[in-house]
Amino acid sequence: MRRVFLLFPLLLNAGVLSSLQEELIQKDTDRAVVSGKKLKDSWINPITLQYKYNRSNQTGEIQTINQFIISINQPIFKSGAIWASIKYAKFLTDENLAKVELKKRELIKQAYETIFQIKKVELAIEKQQLLIRNAEIDIKRKREQFLSGVIDSSFLDNAILNKNSLEISLNDLLFQKEELINSFQKLSDLDYNSVKLPQLRLISQNEYLDNLNVKIAKREIDVKHYLKKMNIGNSLISIDLVGSY
Repeated sequence: MRRVFLLFPLLLNAGVLSSLQEELIQKDTDRAVVSGKKLKDSWINPITLQYKYNRSNQTGEIQTINQFIISINQPIFKSGAIWASIKYAKFLTDENLAKVELKKRELIKQAYETIFQIKKVELAIEKQQLLIRNAEIDIKRKREQFLSGVIDSSFLDNAILNKNSLEISLNDLLFQKEELINSFQKLSDLDYNSVKLPQLRLISQNEYLDNLNVKIAKREIDVKHYLKKMNIGNSLISIDLVGSY
């Protein structure tokens, strides 16, 4: 069976995210659940309540009328549109919740990727520092050769320029590291050095296909399917329960 590379699902470890990010994700989840419930019950019409008060003196005698009216106009059959609307609301809620979960995993993935980038830059900084030390040794050697008359001043000048260029690149790397740390702190409250980096492994094609993107795509198909049924049902025969008291 063909195999593909993918990050191990340890990215599901949400502990790396900051409390603010977790709160925002929870609000998105609550919003998806509430909107789904409203949509599921959208076919139910509210009961209408009315109160009327009338006071008259047309016959020489004061007459007071209090009237309280309860009325209902509720569809009970819409050629399958009611059932389709309930299924539509269910699959749309599932889709939205899956999108929230996917967003959460993307944030976790972004946090880990930022740590990897920081570690990579740190290695580049160490390498650059070693190159600068070599450049300093080269300058010292060329200065001795210049003073001995072995080489002219251009070799020494080039060595000095090379060291200056390496130092500029080092400063760029240090600045890049600070930017990455700031980006990580927007996602997490943890110190990046305290986060255990994930391990990579091979997963099967079936495992790769069993992911949220596929689930969202399937839910989108279900949502469109029942939305079509709901629209068709709304345009066909409808039976309403109407009454008042």
